[in-house]
Amino acid sequence: MNSAEIKSTSRQLGKVAGIVAIFIGASAVLLGIIFIIVTVVVSTAGKKSIENYLPVEATIKEIRYVDDNHKPYVEYEVDGETYHSELNFYSSSMYEGQKIEILYNPETPSQTASEDAFKIIGFVFGFIGGIFLIVGIIPIIFGIVATVKLSKAPKLSVVGTDGTAEPVSPADYSKQYNKNDDDRYGGLGEGIE
Repeated sequence: MNSAEIKSTSRQLGKVAGIVAIFIGASAVLLGIIFIIVTVVVSTAGKKSIENYLPVEATIKEIRYVDDNHKPYVEYEVDGETYHSELNFYSSSMYEGQKIEILYNPETPSQTASEDAFKIIGFVFGFIGGIFLIVGIIPIIFGIVATVKLSKAPKLSVVGTDGTAEPVSPADYSKQYNKNDDDRYGGLGEGIE
């Protein structure tokens, strides 16, 4: 394999690497978009589901550690009646005896929710989606640049004995001319290295 064939092969491999980079980047961007869509849908649905809930002050009575998760239990009062409920979120700043504001369903006061839970879910999914978007754009740019640069192969030309230049591709050049070909050296004779 001569140098023209090696360059041609390396260009082809470079183009393939560029296309693979574009595919990987596009996949990451697609995942990022999916995470962001999930964030919007979950946040919107969550806010919609609790739009009729009312705020109430609650006291954290206990924080249990179950299956590697913290589960805070609160006590609150609605219309003179005391209710107990497990919260659907936990924060490391929570402690037993702490007063917090929660939301309860006026139709079923034992049902509680917190806007913080939806904010946390939205932040986590949005953050992950943003990371995928940023990380995905980098290989796309690299792939496009590599593919475009490698697509612009330099044109080779062969100068004949009459002084005219003829354009040839690297593959044609290596097939048509070899080291010992008299025409390649302008008629100087065979065997010139």
